[in-house]
Amino acid sequence: LSLHDALPICTATGTQTTGTNLAGYDGACMVTVNYTAAGAATSLALKISDCDTVGGSYVDVTGMTLAAFSTVAAGIAQMPLDTRNCRQFIKLNWTVTGTYSSVMSSVLIAQKQYK
Repeated sequence: LSLHDALPICTATGTQTTGTNLAGYDGACMVTVNYTAAGAATSLALKISDCDTVGGSYVDVTGMTLAAFSTVAAGIAQMPLDTRNCRQFIKLNWTVTGTYSSVMSSVLIAQKQYK
């Protein structure tokens, strides 16, 4: 499941535009964020928020924050997530420190619930 497609990140903060529906997914999964080198002394912080409806008011999920990390070199950031601790829809949020001229994409790696 794509949380958001590759997109240039050059603003101080951002969030994906549409929530990702976790219906049908149960248990442990992984949020993976790939980013290109920023080329300057910058950092990126990530967090997950959730909501009961796709267009509702999202709130931060307890424990689902990655403190600011360096993005001078390209890399991958990962956040384990348990869908049982989230409401039905989630979003990825980010905060940039410094001058950030890079591209970031994210994926939720999850398994469908067995029925």
